[in-house]
Amino acid sequence: MAEQLQPMPVNPGDPITSELLSNIVSNINIINSLSNSINDGGGDNKDLPQAVQIQSGRLKIVANKDGKTVTPVKFKKDFEGQPNIVCSIWQPSGEAILKNKFQPVVTAASNTGFSIQAQNVGASSGGTFYVNWIASSTT
Repeated sequence: MAEQLQPMPVNPGDPITSELLSNIVSNINIINSLSNSINDGGGDNKDLPQAVQIQSGRLKIVANKDGKTVTPVKFKKDFEGQPNIVCSIWQPSGEAILKNKFQPVVTAASNTGFSIQAQNVGASSGGTFYVNWIASSTT
């Protein structure tokens, strides 16, 4: 039976416990093993993708109140095609989330990089927030 990814519900301000960190590592290992089984090209997997490319990072964005701040991100290595990009906000405290009301919006994506626009969702002044991002593509 195939291993299942473990759900990891985390709310703003929750501590990162050793159990949560262990689940994250386990999930990464499961994803890597699935990626390796696809990459070997063996068996009857002729219709499956033969390679998976993944890159990720965290960046600090200083946003203006107008919500028009755009931050470019360049990939360390170009993708073969345009990847799927997922962003989430990371803040060091719940107070920072309440103070810096901005939402990251991915714009201008390509195989070499993308841009994140800091959209204002109720901030009364400029602020700083952090964005975790993951880009992935199969070929």
